[in-house]
Amino acid sequence: MRTLLAFTLLTLLMLNACKGPKGDPGPQGATGPTGSAGTTGATGSKGTPGANGNANAVYSDWQTPNWNAPVVGIGITGGPVYLRTASTANSLLTKEAINTAVIYTYIKYNKLVPTATNPAIYTLTEQITSDRQAYSNYKIPGRTANTYTDFAYVLAEYDDYGENYFAPRITLFTANFDTQGTRITIPEFINKTETFYKDLVKTLPQYRHIIVYGNVKGGRLATINWNNYSEVKEVLQLKD
Repeated sequence: MRTLLAFTLLTLLMLNACKGPKGDPGPQGATGPTGSAGTTGATGSKGTPGANGNANAVYSDWQTPNWNAPVVGIGITGGPVYLRTASTANSLLTKEAINTAVIYTYIKYNKLVPTATNPAIYTLTEQITSDRQAYSNYKIPGRTANTYTDFAYVLAEYDDYGENYFAPRITLFTANFDTQGTRITIPEFINKTETFYKDLVKTLPQYRHIIVYGNVKGGRLATINWNNYSEVKEVLQLKD
């Protein structure tokens, strides 16, 4: 028995002594196939609608006043003619608007500008201002040329606001000035009727009100340059 144990032990020692060094790691096996996609999760509940982006602003259409008050100044050669409205009511100008909102009024008018190709020839371009007054030009009826003296102008302006009160007014000048500054009475304006003068301003100037309610500090409306009508129009998505 002792001889057998000694032989077994000797055999194990010899096998262990013959064991070689540890080999390098074998190459990485190929990536297994991609597993199947999991099932789609349930649809989430519908969110509540967002607030109206213009919820704090209300506005009017562009409006040409009804110059239905008696015209003043007719018959005075070369003198100004004054147009007024008999009704000053304006439903947007509520007591709440006057006391709690900010009110912006814009005037649309025609500006006389020289053409790029010939500075002696003029054309009318539509402008919009946030100022309280604007000089609006128009072509003198019957004139076919487009020189400086073939156009006349009016002064469009308005009074302070009041509850349900807006009073625009027009001063129409029946004399003109040439390029040297000489005052010239416009012959086409002598001995004309009220209808004649009202027709001169039946399309322009026009007025539009935008009324902003509430605290817009830090909001989208707070970043608008309200003196820049193009920016106001874009942000509020106004239609002219």
